[in-house]
Amino acid sequence: KASYIDCIYVVDSYGSLFPYQIKPIFEPLLNISNIKVGFHSHNSLQMAFANTLEAIRCGAHIVDCSFYGIGRGAGNLPTEILISYLEDKNHNKYNVIPILSAIDEFFIALHKEKKWGYQLSYMLSGMFEVHPDFAKKLVEFRDYSIEEIWKALAYIKKLNPVGYSEGLLNEII
Repeated sequence: KASYIDCIYVVDSYGSLFPYQIKPIFEPLLNISNIKVGFHSHNSLQMAFANTLEAIRCGAHIVDCSFYGIGRGAGNLPTEILISYLEDKNHNKYNVIPILSAIDEFFIALHKEKKWGYQLSYMLSGMFEVHPDFAKKLVEFRDYSIEEIWKALAYIKKLNPVGYSEGLLNEII
């Protein structure tokens, strides 16, 4: 029984990509016939918008975002930023006002409660391309200087673990 894949999604899991890295990832995927290519960016390094614009420029068929950037940790590309940009490029097709109204009515209060967005630990995990829990736990310990955390994350990056490992973190500590 044959299966058919109609979409491949590229996810910047750790929010560690920069715009110059997008094209080499997308080019081979966009050459696969009958496959749509999507992109989901995380905002650990505040590159979600720039990376999404580059993915669109390269030919991505689908990109996603979330109101007020809501998402785990550093969050995602804010919908209102992308729509504002697209509205500026094509005034008749997009309207950011309903999105901003929803943010004003619902998401500002939710943000105060859930606190997603830029945080030092997510920036660090993005820089070292490691699972955010490594940086988050090291920062939360408050026992280590930023230089020690930097060195620990550099060591973890060299080990190239998949996901987070409490055992590995305990070994390093």
